[in-house]
Amino acid sequence: MMLLAGMVVAIRLVSTSERRWYALLTLALYVLLVAAVLFVPGLQPEGLSTTDLHRLIATLAVWLVAAMLVE
Repeated sequence: MMLLAGMVVAIRLVSTSERRWYALLTLALYVLLVAAVLFVPGLQPEGLSTTDLHRLIATLAVWLVAAMLVE
């Protein structure tokens, strides 16, 4: 849930912020954190299967690409 909420906040920052570079830097940091969750086994949530984690990451990626295309 936190990953989804974080993505929504990051996308809103990019779309509404007057300091666009800071918002894009924040978004890039968030993308790096999500990538770390995907690739570092110690950061993967307990009880979440690998397949479900991949679906979650794919959903976040689709949201991100769609938001950037709209901007």
